[in-house]
Amino acid sequence: MTWFKVDDQLWSHPKFASLSDSAQALWLRAGSYSAAHLTDGFVPEQVARRQLAGTPRAIAELLAVQVGMSSAMWTSVDGGDQLHDWDEYQESSSDVKRRRDEARERMRNVRANRRETSHNPVQSRPDPTIDDDTIQSSGKSRAPRPARGSDVHNRVESGERFADLDRVAVVVHELTGRHVDRATAGAIAEHYVARCSTVVRMPTRYVVRSLRAESLPVLVNFLDSERWSE
Repeated sequence: MTWFKVDDQLWSHPKFASLSDSAQALWLRAGSYSAAHLTDGFVPEQVARRQLAGTPRAIAELLAVQVGMSSAMWTSVDGGDQLHDWDEYQESSSDVKRRRDEARERMRNVRANRRETSHNPVQSRPDPTIDDDTIQSSGKSRAPRPARGSDVHNRVESGERFADLDRVAVVVHELTGRHVDRATAGAIAEHYVARCSTVVRMPTRYVVRSLRAESLPVLVNFLDSERWSE
């Protein structure tokens, strides 16, 4: 879409204010037409009279040089009329075409990036089709799942009710430099959620924020003292 620009003082400009309502309306319609069709201010004769409903009197007003003015609103040219000083105030057709070409190129790049992303999605959660022993977490191989029914397994299942344990383990590693197993991550998640006095509606986010809010010595002390298993 292009725009036909009208100065906010147009209504009071002597050259425009002295025109009749029909001439003013024709000038505005002609400007809109030229902007839409990229004619750089040119209005074909038949367009002015038919599509833009220009009466002979209105056209004559626009072509007349008014008293005290150096130019008219329109200039008669071969095949139609030309809006005066179009290039000085309006965007040229070449500029509009270049802008549109640039916009199309940007959209092509956006669509190409979307297709590439859809073909190569970022894996934000573990892939259940991959052997658990080889799943990478924070760049390190993760320990295999504990045997079902064991105390460690029960701690993992308990923690999974509260948060994404892989995310919790990654954050612990970022903060302390230590790798924790899923059982410890589960105990950490359960600890933070359980100590909250209100209902936690987004537990993973809450646990992550709680971890980041703790001081490093406190986190390290918790891990060293195995407080999570209490």
